[in-house]
Amino acid sequence: MTFAEKLRMLRKRKGYTQQELAEIIGVTSRTLINYEMGKCCPKQTELYMRLASVFNVNMEELITDTDCVPEEIADGEGADNAAKEMRKLVAKLNGLFAGGQLSEEDRDKVMYAVTDMYWKAKAGK
Repeated sequence: MTFAEKLRMLRKRKGYTQQELAEIIGVTSRTLINYEMGKCCPKQTELYMRLASVFNVNMEELITDTDCVPEEIADGEGADNAAKEMRKLVAKLNGLFAGGQLSEEDRDKVMYAVTDMYWKAKAGK
């Protein structure tokens, strides 16, 4: 499922009009329409976080489509390779989580392991 399809589905599930959701997340109606039509994606991680908060989902659930990666994630030295690798990893994780191949307990273990690796790397350990 693409980001556009997820966004449209989540908006309708919550009962928001495009105008209402646009106001809530701080974009124009035209921008939200473009997101839902797949013409573009949010460029800032903060906007994905706002959407995740509004829909009560994890941000990662919104960024599982490889065509919507915030610029901050893809910027920097070696960004092309890093962004490609990140997209592959996210797609693989999405397949594991969405495919029903992992139990709830195993999904939690994977998320804990990934989160733990992230924080250790960030701390320089």
